[in-house]
Amino acid sequence: MIDVKALASKIIKNKTIAENGEKVCWLKIKCLRFEKELPGFIKYRYDYDGPYNLLNTLCKPGRPTRRTPNSEMPTINTEDLPRAYKQCLPITKQRKKDCLQLCKKNIIPKELHGWYESLPCSNEDQGPSRSTDSSEVDE
Repeated sequence: MIDVKALASKIIKNKTIAENGEKVCWLKIKCLRFEKELPGFIKYRYDYDGPYNLLNTLCKPGRPTRRTPNSEMPTINTEDLPRAYKQCLPITKQRKKDCLQLCKKNIIPKELHGWYESLPCSNEDQGPSRSTDSSEVDE
């Protein structure tokens, strides 16, 4: 896994103003579309049908000036991107047990069995409690 925040800070310069000048309301977006022919652009719409709006993420909104020129898609060397985690994150003992059962049943391909067997486990038997019992809720 790579740290996409670092990647986004290098590439994305605009995430608020669409090409038509309207402010982008991210919480209302229903559809996103990325096209190979339009690198650096995001097509979005607020409904499941109808036309897409266009967002240019490569340049700051407004007219290009000397300080904020429209830019091309920058070249990114993937080896230079920071990793999101320094080590493999542990899973619960129960989850590892379930994964190993899938290995024994040959649901998981044999070439991946060693990777699943080497996964680190946390000391907890289960993940965080997800109980919604109303007796546990403070009022």
